[in-house]
Amino acid sequence: MHKIGIDIGNTKTVIYSSKQNGTVVTDEYDKREIATVLELTKPKRSYGKGCSSDGNESILVRFRSFMSQILTEEGRLHLYMFLEQLHRILELEGGYKGVALTIPEYFGSQEKGILLSLTRASNLRVVSFVTQLTAVASYAGLLTKTVPDNFMLMDFGSHKSTIGIFAKKDGRVTPLARFYCKRGATDFDEAIYRMVVEKYNLSNSKVIKERIFQQTEKIKKAFNNFSEISVTILDDTYQNIQITVSREELYERVKIVIEEIAHFVSSTMKDTAYDGHIEIVGKNSQNKFIKDITKNFTCYTTLHTSEAAAHGACLYLAVNSNLEMKYKVDEIIGREITAKIGEESFIVFRSNDLINKKRKIKVQKSGEFVVELHEDGILFGTITVKNTEELAETEAVSIEVVFDEFCLFKVNSAKIVDINQSTESIEKVRDGQKVLEFVFDTFTLDTLETNMIVQKEQEFATIEENYKKAGEIRNETEQVLDNLAGYLESKFSNLATSEDVDKINALVDEYFSLDITRDYEIEKKRAEEYYGKLGFIREKLEEREKDIAEAMTKIENEMKDFIGKNKKDSDVMIPMHKLATEIKKFKENMALKLNNLGGFDHIFASEAREKFEEAKKEVEQLIVKKREREEKRKNEEIKRKEEERKREEAKKRKEEEKPEGEDTEPENTKAESDAKESDEDQPEKKGSETDQSSKEPVI
Repeated sequence: MHKIGIDIGNTKTVIYSSKQNGTVVTDEYDKREIATVLELTKPKRSYGKGCSSDGNESILVRFRSFMSQILTEEGRLHLYMFLEQLHRILELEGGYKGVALTIPEYFGSQEKGILLSLTRASNLRVVSFVTQLTAVASYAGLLTKTVPDNFMLMDFGSHKSTIGIFAKKDGRVTPLARFYCKRGATDFDEAIYRMVVEKYNLSNSKVIKERIFQQTEKIKKAFNNFSEISVTILDDTYQNIQITVSREELYERVKIVIEEIAHFVSSTMKDTAYDGHIEIVGKNSQNKFIKDITKNFTCYTTLHTSEAAAHGACLYLAVNSNLEMKYKVDEIIGREITAKIGEESFIVFRSNDLINKKRKIKVQKSGEFVVELHEDGILFGTITVKNTEELAETEAVSIEVVFDEFCLFKVNSAKIVDINQSTESIEKVRDGQKVLEFVFDTFTLDTLETNMIVQKEQEFATIEENYKKAGEIRNETEQVLDNLAGYLESKFSNLATSEDVDKINALVDEYFSLDITRDYEIEKKRAEEYYGKLGFIREKLEEREKDIAEAMTKIENEMKDFIGKNKKDSDVMIPMHKLATEIKKFKENMALKLNNLGGFDHIFASEAREKFEEAKKEVEQLIVKKREREEKRKNEEIKRKEEERKREEAKKRKEEEKPEGEDTEPENTKAESDAKESDEDQPEKKGSETDQSSKEPVI
């Protein structure tokens, strides 16, 4: 199971798996970049490339820009549906362990809190958030050798422009500072749209906006080389309209946007006094007007513009979740967090503080009190501490807080501590209690809305499942009817008469003339009806199945008898056992139904008896060979014993023929002498009886 990184952009979404240090995950259309678009069509929704129709009806139910619309109820619903689609894509790839989801740098506690609620309600197993810039830095710092130890990233995206400074040391990538401006490519797209609508007096409709937006990338790209471009779009009535846009016209419309982005870049460079390696990413970086802003800096484009964030998010999760891995990537809060108690305010976290680093808010206040929390000066939550005791002069309430893996503020505990203790973590126990009750109130998605979103998704999913099942049963029934006559002819000789075939063909024509309903219950009822009309064939198939089963059983019984009669030769019964296994498997899948005739092994059914006779013959031959081997071994043993007997007799005769009173020689010397004399008497004879007696017998 692999870890996943997902970058949901304004126009496209990219998924990366940790497999082999990063492998892109494609959608059902095999697209590396999945268009971030959804159409709420029925009975089946469309996603990505599936939303390609230029028809008015499709455009009216087409939705984009999910992340940027997260503060709207409609946007949250569409984002949730898209998250579920991403989960389905990953499940088709074989499952996954967890997801690191990229988030825009401008997301505050409200957006992140809502996004967390949506991910927890979905099936997508999101385990952490990471800003898009830090995700890109993960890819740059861990996998890109040309990026030095200190580097800057400029990301010109759809809804924002961001700059970050990073350092890598000993395998660890750390953000040092991060800045953002909420101006991006969509500001230019909106300007083109408004300009065209006004210039050509077009309706301010969703259909026209979609058709113009489909041309904005082409227009912006053309301005890199041309001062003017003409494109053709369809109006609401499908009439062709040729529109012409000049670079100068667009500049006048986006002048303020360009100035804001230019000021953002120049002021950031001035404030940071950075003078090092700069990498540029983001599709808006190809914009002529953005190029004019960055041309005064030495910039590099070695990173993959579209895939670096998703690839980096995948690496971010993979290295940080493995404690034994030497590589790590840090994330910073990106905002200054202050706490306010009464009229007193103080800083809790600075913008470049790292997440997962704990802080303590100490309050010398008895009774219940409230701590207000501010994010860059904006209230985002409160902590209500329920302390019912009076504190001593040396005591304080210590509230432990942290930014977690979702880059969200979290309260861990509230405790009474002795402020004179040298170690802050030592708590004072009073009446057996050291932990105080508290309530942390911050942005999250309302339970009622969450349930509504989940229910809406389930309604669509139910309709889609019904649609899918209806299509499956329709296709299956069509295939059964269309192939039935052919299967009967090729696999079951003499089963169907010519009249039967004519009836089948008539039913096929009748079924294929029915309208496709896409309703599962209707299609199921129709399938059952036409299967019922084929009862005359089903009855014949059942009889044939019975005959085949009886034939197989008869073979099995004969096989058992044969094996039983030859128990002592069980070691040569392998052909029989093999055939028995084949017959058993055949019988398990033998049921002759109208919808499984294609898989019926009619060849085995017709050849089973022949296979048995062949196996029987093979075993009988093996038994004969076995007997021959046994007889041969028996004869060799008899021969060996006979030769041994003869040697003993010869030895005995020689001992008896020995003259009386002659010195006795050692037995082995005497044998050697006899052998020598024998050799001298018969020099041409080899392998004499004396030679053989001195060797071990060979069996």
